[in-house]
Amino acid sequence: MLEHITCVRATKWSYVVTKDSFVAYEDLCVAIEDSFVATEDEMIQEASSMTTTQSFIGVASSSNIKC
Repeated sequence: MLEHITCVRATKWSYVVTKDSFVAYEDLCVAIEDSFVATEDEMIQEASSMTTTQSFIGVASSSNIKC
């Protein structure tokens, strides 16, 4: 009878470990998603700064200013 209880406890413990590792995996997915969002933000910022540079070049060209 004692062996049966131990077996049930071990099974329950392995279920908790599996559940914990699933949560860890879920956290990892969230971290990957966050870094993807950060990359997207950087791309948007880069595009904005490119637009600013292009506008400056456009103004310089129309004013006949040599850069």
